[in-house]
Amino acid sequence: MADKEFPQGKTIHFSGGLENSADKKKKDNYKKASTLLEQGKEGEAIDILRKTLDLDPTINERAALFVLIGNCHFALGEMD
Repeated sequence: MADKEFPQGKTIHFSGGLENSADKKKKDNYKKASTLLEQGKEGEAIDILRKTLDLDPTINERAALFVLIGNCHFALGEMD
């Protein structure tokens, strides 16, 4: 997922290795959420990313999931 420019500014890109995860479900969820975010479907991306938190992510993957969820909220203008 590349940095995306929003009216509020730029998002942070950090995948934590999810794009290369040995766990197919985590990898697929990352790809699906990335596509949804690029399509402006941040709410749907948040749902998938939150479900991915239940798949026993590594510490780096977990950090990336929280960054990505934050990016989605940022894109939605939800900064509180």
